[in-house]
Amino acid sequence: MWLELLNVAANAVNQSSGTSLAIYIAPTSWGVYAEDHCTTANAYACAGLEVDLRMANAAPAFPNPYAGATSIGIQDACGAGWPAAPEFNCPVALQIAPNPKPFDAGINFINSSVAGNPSVGLPVAIGMPESYAFVWFTSLGVSAATISADTSGVINLNGTGIKTNGSTGVSCGPGTTSASFTVVNGIVTHC
Repeated sequence: MWLELLNVAANAVNQSSGTSLAIYIAPTSWGVYAEDHCTTANAYACAGLEVDLRMANAAPAFPNPYAGATSIGIQDACGAGWPAAPEFNCPVALQIAPNPKPFDAGINFINSSVAGNPSVGLPVAIGMPESYAFVWFTSLGVSAATISADTSGVINLNGTGIKTNGSTGVSCGPGTTSASFTVVNGIVTHC
């Protein structure tokens, strides 16, 4: 009886420290490389990669960051289960890059693509453990602002200020030619 079924397996080893192509040893290695050239204007005509998961039985429970799922569309893991040293942290789990053109959207959730989680009362688009953060960086690689939640459920906003597109206490009527700023209950609002 097979406990695992693997349709495609790929393994790449890069032993080059250079930046130019060497014979049989590339400066960059890919475990899997997929490319799709979309030459038609039809909507939904191209997919660089599609991974489709079918569940013939209901999942045992809704996943969370402390109890992952047993059935997964895509799992991005670091270490390859390799028990021997040396081993180090992998730099990035997912990177979106221009090559050379940018994407029109970074991550796009199609309506109804995420089911509601009964314990949350809402669909969980992104689930993270407490103390993980969304971080914005300057062009120098320095943290500019963060949003995180601590273990007590308090949202922490760290930056130089907060701006909301509100009209409370701000003159946003016709003829306003420049932004007006005011502080309302500690929040900076502007037109």
